[in-house]
Amino acid sequence: MAYLTRVNFPDEFREKIQIDLVKHYYDSLLKHGVKDYTWQSCLKDYRREIASMVLIPMWQHCCFGAGHAEWGEDIDKLTANYEFFNCDELCSGGL
Repeated sequence: MAYLTRVNFPDEFREKIQIDLVKHYYDSLLKHGVKDYTWQSCLKDYRREIASMVLIPMWQHCCFGAGHAEWGEDIDKLTANYEFFNCDELCSGGL
């Protein structure tokens, strides 16, 4: 989910439906038999993946030599998602 919403997900959807989308995903997991997985755990896992997405441009640069022209626009959206979901809290031992 985090990968699919990382860059091409419009900014206005982030605030309006992104949490609802993750909640729908979580409800679907439960409906299809996933047990012992809380909403809090699901949201935390989603936030961790969002945090890891910020590293994609660095990985692309290191492995493929991709420059700013290839990923410059993406970094703004990746960091906006990171900030919206307060991912700093995960890095500082929160949650």
